Amino acid sequence: MRTEPKSRFTLFYGNSENDRIIFREKLKEFKNHWPDRLDVHHILSKGVDEDALFNGRITATKAKELLGRFITDALHKEFFICGPEQMMVNVSEALENMGVAKSHIHVELFSTPVATEIKKEAPSQSTGDFAGTATVKVIMDGREHILQVPANGDAVLDVALDAGLDVPFACKGAVCCTCKARVIEGQVEMDMNYALTDGEVADGYVLTCQTHPRSANVTIDYDQH
Repeated sequence: MRTEPKSRFTLFYGNSENDRIIFREKLKEFKNHWPDRLDVHHILSKGVDEDALFNGRITATKAKELLGRFITDALHKEFFICGPEQMMVNVSEALENMGVAKSHIHVELFSTPVATEIKKEAPSQSTGDFAGTATVKVIMDGREHILQVPANGDAVLDVALDAGLDVPFACKGAVCCTCKARVIEGQVEMDMNYALTDGEVADGYVLTCQTHPRSANVTIDYDQH
């Protein structure tokens, strides 16, 4: 607020109950200090508000309704999402369906996610018919490592971890972008992608936790992250 005096902020804050809102008093203080620049809307999963929009979990439908009601100006907007994985997936999908560019959507992992049943078609380098075991060269910290990765088996990240490589990762849910690397040879496909922009995918970047080979030889460079 102090470093961007011309910016306005709208916070949609999901919690279970009113008494469990973290930083509730601090948010009130901020709102009182910057009444024309900060809006705070609480959505409670166990809420009993007369307006049903503020009750329940933040789903894709609810996110779209909240944005449609409270974010109506034509100013440049950046969206920052933090929370459980499924909520971030819901809000990201709602924003993309409303035409928001991926480059304007920023996510931060709140907790280690569990596997989600929701699948999203992601752009990929190829969706070829390769179904064998690929030779995948992994470049990391200037060193090359050779892995054998089945096309229809574990993702590249999991195979690398099983081989003892210290590859970076955090969520394994296509959200945090920690496992980002660049494909410099071969063809691959991602199961899901909630972190990379279309431009990054076009430049060859992948989330290795979601990546499977689609050609006999693939080279992935973690140093180009």
